[in-house]
Amino acid sequence: MRDSQAAADPTLPATMLLSEGELQSLVSEGTLLGMGSAGKAFRTRYKGADAVVKVAHSRKRARLFEGEVRTLLALKGLGGAPRVLAVCENYLGFLMEFCPGRTLKDMLEEKASVSTILRGIYNLALRLQDIHLAGFAHNDIKPDNVILQTSGLEVTARIIDLGLSTRLGLRPGFQGDPEFFRHMAPELLQRGMTSVESDLYSIGNILRSVMERYPESFSEGCQLSFLVWNMTSSIPGSRPPFEMFLDVLANNLDVCG
Repeated sequence: MRDSQAAADPTLPATMLLSEGELQSLVSEGTLLGMGSAGKAFRTRYKGADAVVKVAHSRKRARLFEGEVRTLLALKGLGGAPRVLAVCENYLGFLMEFCPGRTLKDMLEEKASVSTILRGIYNLALRLQDIHLAGFAHNDIKPDNVILQTSGLEVTARIIDLGLSTRLGLRPGFQGDPEFFRHMAPELLQRGMTSVESDLYSIGNILRSVMERYPESFSEGCQLSFLVWNMTSSIPGSRPPFEMFLDVLANNLDVCG
């Protein structure tokens, strides 16, 4: 670690700075977890514990990590978000906690019990509410960005990949085809404002996919069906209040599956 790195981000203590050599060493010792538009993620070991290192595809793409790092540093693990362990100068990569468990996407594909899935989504909503109370929107809630851990009937969620996260009430300028980005609220894809309601839409989309995957567990016209229909309205103001959504979901965790 070099003293010159402190100039890269004066808000970071020197103990949290990685050299490029240290970054590449962590990558070479790691196992690929996934790849995105900005870079790749590897599971690795850091100071005797499992960790995740993200490395940019190029120096040009590296600045895309800056927003994610700053959001994670501000949250300090709130909402189950992974904590930042170290950052490479110029945001060429960064290191964060490893979140054990399975993604919600994997659990849906493996047909885990619908009760486990619903309890996981409920805990996800509670975690997301904490992030909202801290003043942030996630903006990219989807099954592969949610990690679930199970212990008996208890299901704990952790939210990952905050690369698109912003402060609530901002206009990040997202554009895209709603048919391709079905998990994102339509107003976000039209350069709209981030909100609690836009994240609520994304959870509604997850619940809709659960109901489609487990049709035998949900009767026609059930309360959750009506809830999902409202959550995924194209009009933000027509979506239910977050607390109402939590109450309805909590009352329906054991009625099916």
